[in-house]
Amino acid sequence: MQVRFANRTLERAAIDLKRAKRSWRTSGVAEAYMERIPVLYAIDRWEQLQQFPSLGFHALYGARRGQYAITLTKSWRLILEYDEIRDEITVLEVTDYHD
Repeated sequence: MQVRFANRTLERAAIDLKRAKRSWRTSGVAEAYMERIPVLYAIDRWEQLQQFPSLGFHALYGARRGQYAITLTKSWRLILEYDEIRDEITVLEVTDYHD
């Protein structure tokens, strides 16, 4: 699957644990992020994300309609968009949905 990142911080954090830990100081977020990104590259079809219950993959609604989330930790989510035409996933942000 083709994967893009919304910014260089997300892109660099995907390959460098030290950078990821600087970006997200909450325990476990950086490690979970680095575990989830390879899954995005490994899938052949967008729908395959639903086959992994441990990802907590789900569609968002309201102002975030058209975006999707993968669970990183209890309240932290990896936010994604999918472009069907390009068959491309865009990693938008990592966020604590309680904030």
